[in-house]
Amino acid sequence: MKYVQNNALKAKKFTSLQQQNDHLTHWEAAVADTRIHGTTRRHVGRVFVESERPALRPLPRERFPCFQEAPRKVNRDGHVEVAKAYYSVPPEYLGRSVWARWDARLVRIFNQRFQQIAVHVRHEQGRFSTHAQHLAPEKINGLERGAAYLLTRIRSIGPHTHQWAEAMLHARGIEGTRVLQGVLSLTRRHPHPALEKACEIALSHGAFHLRTLRQLIGRQAQRQTTMSFLDEHPIIRPLADYAGVVAAALARKADSELRFLRHPSGVRGGPEEESPGSIGRQGSSTSSTRPRSDYPSSGCSPAEPDSVSPDSSSVVAPSVSHHLKKENEEA
Repeated sequence: MKYVQNNALKAKKFTSLQQQNDHLTHWEAAVADTRIHGTTRRHVGRVFVESERPALRPLPRERFPCFQEAPRKVNRDGHVEVAKAYYSVPPEYLGRSVWARWDARLVRIFNQRFQQIAVHVRHEQGRFSTHAQHLAPEKINGLERGAAYLLTRIRSIGPHTHQWAEAMLHARGIEGTRVLQGVLSLTRRHPHPALEKACEIALSHGAFHLRTLRQLIGRQAQRQTTMSFLDEHPIIRPLADYAGVVAAALARKADSELRFLRHPSGVRGGPEEESPGSIGRQGSSTSSTRPRSDYPSSGCSPAEPDSVSPDSSSVVAPSVSHHLKKENEEA
């Protein structure tokens, strides 16, 4: 490499890889192979043809492999997990440890003596790759048959379990297929009514984990109920009653304003509230607004007669005052 760098490539620049390869090919034939080697003192081209070329092997068809590898244990369904996908191995390796090696295209499985026992095309996450010679048709795992097959078996347990399984699969996706297998395994240890009750409660709470079903089966849990809105009830007044209350309040307000305008003195109150000290300069009589000593004012305690200061001010409605002023001018 040093000889090539210092002789063939030194101070050279190339515009493309093809130009560099053409230059090296010409340099090898015209310079490198025709020289006398400095150590052996032999012709380089002749030594290569006579001694070195017969010992060379052909180049591999593929590039140098770049892969990952790790030990794996064969599951009960006869598959090993590689990057969240599943690949089958021969049945005699069930429950044993194997060695998996994978790259972007292939997955290779080796035994403990590093003998290749299976080769699979790489699949995306959640997919299964099963060779027919690895598993008999009647032994194919339920996961490989698909979620539809598992839901069909779960339907026989009961309607609530089937509804819970469908909702769980919709919420959790591909990973929910193993949960379906777990539900089927619960039927071997618990009766169907208990599983039905647990699934009904879990569905009402939106719980989609297998451990939740196990906990609900072992205890009594109350189903969460949704309260409906009541339009009618004995303690709820109809809207017509509230409309009547509003109408009565408006009527009282209108009647109070009408009595205020019709009063002779132009203010609320009767003639018995008039006093000599409330006579105006025009000779008109008005009622005193001074509070009576025997009537408690709003928000205050009753006042003593001697504690109230005299108040001879009068309040006259504008319309009445204007009418009285006009009568005096005519007189």
